[in-house]
Amino acid sequence: MKLRPYLQLARRVAATNLTRPAAPYKLFFSVTNRCNYRCRTCGIWRKKALGELSLEEIRTFVRAAPPFSWVHLTGGEIFLRPDLYEIAAAIVGQSPEFLMLNFPTNGYFTDRIVEQVRRIAALRPPRLFITVSTDGDEPLNDEIRGVPGGWRRQIETFRRLREIPGVTTALA
Repeated sequence: MKLRPYLQLARRVAATNLTRPAAPYKLFFSVTNRCNYRCRTCGIWRKKALGELSLEEIRTFVRAAPPFSWVHLTGGEIFLRPDLYEIAAAIVGQSPEFLMLNFPTNGYFTDRIVEQVRRIAALRPPRLFITVSTDGDEPLNDEIRGVPGGWRRQIETFRRLREIPGVTTALA
């Protein structure tokens, strides 16, 4: 790993606390409001999944946007987007300044998530960081998230993602 681009990013992050940056270094990008969980701590699943950008609209945005060093995809559950790989491909190739792609998942769709993350990792983003969201132990997690058996799937997804080279995974 080359250290210089990360030092430049750290400098940009620090500078945002002192001055107004000319362009953002990080993009938080919500790709969907759809979610299969019914969490008591989040009501995104109550929203209608209207107004999602199409893949072509996302590609157009990425081409026109200033170069981002860090892109954080979020949503609802981003793996409910059938074109997630294509979205990631548009982002990873967007700039020589690009350093990190990260996103959370609720971890429920283990096989789909692992297959898509393998494909995204093959794009070789400089850093790929994924959090598998959990809320405590099994009974508490499943109660809060409103999906019986969810915790076991989340832990299995976490375990399998950790086996993929080039992917950093955490429980959050």
